Amino acid sequence: MPTAGDGEVINRAIASNDGALAPSQTQPNDGEECGMSEWMLSTLLAIGFVSLGLAKVLAAPSMRRRAAGGGISPIGALELAGAAGILVGLVEPFIGVLAAAGSLLLLTGALFAHARHRDTLHEAAPAVLFSLVDAASLGLAAAGLR
Repeated sequence: MPTAGDGEVINRAIASNDGALAPSQTQPNDGEECGMSEWMLSTLLAIGFVSLGLAKVLAAPSMRRRAAGGGISPIGALELAGAAGILVGLVEPFIGVLAAAGSLLLLTGALFAHARHRDTLHEAAPAVLFSLVDAASLGLAAAGLR
């Protein structure tokens, strides 16, 4: 239970600090650490890009049927590289921004390919979902560089 003396201690602590917040509470993220949101989005993106990239590189039957013209191995390699870059970005934010931007360009191409083939929303859903998550991750990573 607080006593009258406790209030005095608190008042002296506030007065000695001039009511200012501690430096750790006022400084923006200097890129040395990432927030929980950025960590979660980056991990989700990396898991998604690794799974899709491996399916393309290893030419899983479902990917072969959808490709119908080849070109899935290089795209899969780019997805794997993007996943690695996004994870490295958790330690080196500038690399993360570059990887997220490159991955977003790759996903934009995927969205155009889905539209060109007149795919249903169900077929294009992974590209749409990963584009949104990637854009959010890119925004958080870029904000961390300020």
